[in-house]
Amino acid sequence: MEKSYRNVFKWGDPNHEETIDLATLKIMKNIFGLTEEDLKRKYLPGYDKVRLKKESQLKPDIVKKLKAIVGEENVATDDFSRAYHSFGKYYTDLVKLRMGKVETPPDAVVYPRNDKDVEKIIEICHKEKIAVTPFGGHSSVTRSVETPDGGISLDLSKHMNKVISVNEVNSSVTVQAGMYGPPFEEYLNNYGIGYSCGHFPQSFEYSTVGGWAAARGAGQNSTGYGKMESMVLSMKFVTPRGIIETKDFPASAQGWDLDQIFMGSEGTLGIITELTMKIRKFQPENTSFVSFIFKNFESAVTAMRESMQSQFGLPHMFRISDPEETDIAFKIKGFENSFADKFLQALGHKPGKRCLMLVTVEGDKDYTNFVTCKIKKNCP
Repeated sequence: MEKSYRNVFKWGDPNHEETIDLATLKIMKNIFGLTEEDLKRKYLPGYDKVRLKKESQLKPDIVKKLKAIVGEENVATDDFSRAYHSFGKYYTDLVKLRMGKVETPPDAVVYPRNDKDVEKIIEICHKEKIAVTPFGGHSSVTRSVETPDGGISLDLSKHMNKVISVNEVNSSVTVQAGMYGPPFEEYLNNYGIGYSCGHFPQSFEYSTVGGWAAARGAGQNSTGYGKMESMVLSMKFVTPRGIIETKDFPASAQGWDLDQIFMGSEGTLGIITELTMKIRKFQPENTSFVSFIFKNFESAVTAMRESMQSQFGLPHMFRISDPEETDIAFKIKGFENSFADKFLQALGHKPGKRCLMLVTVEGDKDYTNFVTCKIKKNCP
């Protein structure tokens, strides 16, 4: 299984196997009409060793120049490295990998060590008309890491993955774009009085800070902390025309905001190498958790809207599950047909209509208590 297609398309850590709980398996069997035999059978598991039909099109002198910049060990042209950097986690990508179809791999994978490396690489590629595709955590579902024109996949996660500085006076952190979510959050949690980045997308474990900005990401706490465009104070970009570096002023009245232009550009305008972001005090002991059950989706939306418009403050996570998702959650947790479930149904909360709402509020203890109490009044 080493260097196999499965190593490329498997979500998460290839060295660990995930186990699906029995309740989830039972639901899958009922919904899709599967048998025990179906669940034991493996379809296109992807255990074959990666072998690409398309060879690297880079000229030997270009490869030599790239190795001179970053070191021989930081330029890869082998089949597995090129296949690994050909796709993200878009469903079509995963299906193609299961079938062993890697039609447009990059010609080489380059791992820059710093901004200077990136600048020199871009300079060569611009001169030679070689496509450059930024690559971070491999979690993209927008097909932004695919390389239809071959060229170079520029992977920032190997070396450019560190916190540069933390400013406790203005509550900000400057970090390299290739740093993954968990080590970034852990570093902040343990720095000084303890801080949090506040950004937790579903891909948190396997995505990078630069990728969050390049994709204009949202996280489960974005209701309170905002999306990435609200969290980033400044960025550094390497472009064919040189380095562009914005400043982390608290506010600006300029006409063009380059951060907002590059935010969500998916690497089409340049390579994001460094970011300065807002940080918040890490106070998990004050986090308030509350959930509500509504008779239908419309009443849940009304309660959420009224809470958001009441101006008493914002929760950090504010989520409604539609009737189908609610029913599945109840089944997985073994709640369906329990005494509590029958009691809810007697009160008018019927399967197929009822909706679950999840809320968390973070920050100062008085704030979390106040906002939670206010939301409860809007969610009878």
